[in-house]
Amino acid sequence: MTFIMLQAIENETDRNRLTNFYIQYYALMKKKAAEVLSKFGLSNDTKLSEDIIHDAMARLIRNLHTVTSLNEPQLVGYAIKAVQSCAYDCCRKAISQQNLVESKGILEGAQEEKVWEDPVSYFVEEDPLIRLGHVLDKLPQRDHDILIYKYFLDYSDKKIADLLGIKEGSVRMALVRARRRVKESWEMPIKEKANDL
Repeated sequence: MTFIMLQAIENETDRNRLTNFYIQYYALMKKKAAEVLSKFGLSNDTKLSEDIIHDAMARLIRNLHTVTSLNEPQLVGYAIKAVQSCAYDCCRKAISQQNLVESKGILEGAQEEKVWEDPVSYFVEEDPLIRLGHVLDKLPQRDHDILIYKYFLDYSDKKIADLLGIKEGSVRMALVRARRRVKESWEMPIKEKANDL
């Protein structure tokens, strides 16, 4: 169903980008949906997760004007927020239908977390995910790739080594260097502001 919806995008570049994004990050979106479902005490029903991901992709397509301006790490963050928001909506409906709020009290504590009706409102220029996207964009390609593989896709060190053509033992050191570069880039604007004072 999601692929049919993606094919309705008129611009071929946008259609291909979102289709490839969906294929590449499907597992990550499914993992986030399962995480929210478990937080609300609902079983990780594959059909329910599929519905959540479908709704999130529909939101991305509705906000295509915003999505097209995001780089890959920003788009990943944006999609995860959309999945989270859709999952919360889905859980609320399921809970109200099953009258679980009174019988099990599973909304206690979960209500504290802010749920965004539209993820677009969440992303302002000062947002840490947007800033992280800018930082990752400026990294050398190898550093960018190793961080995406490890922290966004949860690849093993062996798989990362195979993809990058390095020894498995070198992956850890490469990750240390990449994280150090991210930290330096992240702190640079803060140091520059301090020097201006």
